Amino acid sequence: MAQVIEITIEPDGTVTTAVKNGCGASCKDATKAIRDALGVTVEDRTLPEFHLRSTTAQRSQVKGGR
Repeated sequence: MAQVIEITIEPDGTVTTAVKNGCGASCKDATKAIRDALGVTVEDRTLPEFHLRSTTAQRSQVKGGR
């Protein structure tokens, strides 16, 4: 199953990304370009699914623009 990247932009400019159907570090690799383009990462945490082999999720949150 292909990775899916969900991007949520809140009214205050906070951007949250979530990767599904990935494995471990591939989640961070999948969102690297997005995180780099958005600027400073405020929080970078893994979801419980990050540690599973078949379904992986990872979230990053970026506050505002550059």
